[in-house]
Amino acid sequence: MNATGLSDTGWRFPPHFSTGGKHVLLASGENEIRESLTILLSTLVGERLYHPDFGCDLKKFMFEEVDNSLVTEIQEMIAEAIYTYEPRVEVLEITVTEEEKNGTTLVINISYFIHATNREESMVYTLPLY
Repeated sequence: MNATGLSDTGWRFPPHFSTGGKHVLLASGENEIRESLTILLSTLVGERLYHPDFGCDLKKFMFEEVDNSLVTEIQEMIAEAIYTYEPRVEVLEITVTEEEKNGTTLVINISYFIHATNREESMVYTLPLY
């Protein structure tokens, strides 16, 4: 266990390699959790052969009209996926807004509490709609 109370280390996402490509660069601590959440949100349910329930079907919302019902459904889907597959954190808040520039992308802000460090963190995940 490291100084932050987190013991997990994993490949960076997307994978990165050292100069010369001999070593895989790793993520640990809070960065590893953030990358784990990104992987969870980016993976379609059924995409992983040996973990068919893993993931979050956010791409099913492409081409949908953005309204309160859609926002609620996205928030619930993300919260359930994190609750099920990322026990190191507790979701505090999920906000979903349309990108101001052109409205074709949803900006998802996830605030979460890391149990091992007693710290609040947040991340932004973007979901293209078109």
